[in-house]
Amino acid sequence: MDNQIITDKIRQGLRTAFENKDSHSDMEFRPQFVFNDFRKGRKVLASLERELKYCDEFAISRHRR
Repeated sequence: MDNQIITDKIRQGLRTAFENKDSHSDMEFRPQFVFNDFRKGRKVLASLERELKYCDEFAISRHRR
């Protein structure tokens, strides 16, 4: 998939999540709220590990003062 198609899919996902819930977009490009849920045994770390397992690359940014 080329960069422009990916960019468009990310924009569509953000539009669905933050502007109009009825806007069509692919589920995999919609942001998800990730949190520790001790009752269900879900942890943020497990979610991050699962996503990193299947990605080709990632970047970490940090705010500098």
